[in-house]
Amino acid sequence: MYKFNYDYFSNVLGMSESSNNYKAQNGIAYGKYQFIQSTFERILDELGVGAVTPAEFLENPSLQETAFRGYVNEIINFITEATDLFEYLGKPIKGRSNGIETTINLYGLVAGAWLSGKFGLYNFLKYGKDKADANGTYISDYIAKFSEDFNKKKDSLNTEL
Repeated sequence: MYKFNYDYFSNVLGMSESSNNYKAQNGIAYGKYQFIQSTFERILDELGVGAVTPAEFLENPSLQETAFRGYVNEIINFITEATDLFEYLGKPIKGRSNGIETTINLYGLVAGAWLSGKFGLYNFLKYGKDKADANGTYISDYIAKFSEDFNKKKDSLNTEL
């Protein structure tokens, strides 16, 4: 069984997306984790929270954390149960723009899906479609960055992957 340190990933992802600013907004993405409105609405609805406006989302760190955990769980389930993407763990990767070379772990795969969506991650791993987001960050960059960060810190986190 694979463990996932949500607190660790929350801090690293939040820092990368918004400098851990719950009130961050870039026009189409909201909060610490830079959720697109349709994603946070869908996740919170599936969790039984109900309708939430972007303004309410930005003002409520607890809602953002609930949405974060729900979406991370959805991504992990997609990787480990709905697809065969788990086979990419331990494979080498090099970020297209950042040049980071490392081996893929679950944190990297979750980050890649966070950046590009679950099917963007799938299309990259299966077909090599390394697309960039609006900021010019490629899927391979996020997978390599988050995988490398964890690979360097895993002993201090006392976590297996």
